[in-house]
Amino acid sequence: MSQPGHVRGRDPASGKGVEISFADGLVTAIADRAEAPSDWVSAGLIDLQVNGYGGIDLNDGALTADRVGDLARLLWERGVTTFLPTLITASEESLT
Repeated sequence: MSQPGHVRGRDPASGKGVEISFADGLVTAIADRAEAPSDWVSAGLIDLQVNGYGGIDLNDGALTADRVGDLARLLWERGVTTFLPTLITASEESLT
């Protein structure tokens, strides 16, 4: 079981302060806050085509599971919670 926690931020729909509580990977409460922090909170972004990011190119012939993991962490830092790693058109040899 994960520890309960919360995040505070500004709701992008209203611009008002909000606190989101969670436990075990689930949202347990959303409450308005009097103050509106400078950070915004929203649902995670989804990118349906990622050939690379942050200096990691999925099509450079050096693809490993670790590099995909590094790419996932970089995207996560920018708010992307789900992505589809994609390869460009290339020879069968290059793709495998």
